[in-house]
Amino acid sequence: SLPYRANMTLLDAMIEVGGLSEYAAGDRALKAAAVSMATFSRRPMDVIARIGGEEFACLWFGVSRQGARHLADGLIDGIRVLGIEHEASSVGTLLTASAGVYYCVPQQGQTLSSLLHEADAALYAAKLEGRDRAVMMPR
Repeated sequence: SLPYRANMTLLDAMIEVGGLSEYAAGDRALKAAAVSMATFSRRPMDVIARIGGEEFACLWFGVSRQGARHLADGLIDGIRVLGIEHEASSVGTLLTASAGVYYCVPQQGQTLSSLLHEADAALYAAKLEGRDRAVMMPR
């Protein structure tokens, strides 16, 4: 079996982008972030999907652990370099993202749901460690 990784990415404090009175600014930020993340999903089996609000799931197959780390860091950097102002952020003045990465070789009986659960736990760790970063599990 090929190794794969699941990545749960959350745009940090996205609900405050543009303020509650200007939904268009938030929509533009989400679209820009999605386009940026799509640059890390180019192979036929790569998947990136918005799974709700400001949360995205990414699945990459056949990557090394080092490659998975490189992709996650690039994804985080890609959001930051968009330069989208975000004054309500606890991290800085620009929109940032946090990512939780779960890297494994699939086992018989392992479900997509369990994979995403592990990636979500890594995302929670990234948020606890200060946001604007990727955390990989297992460490």
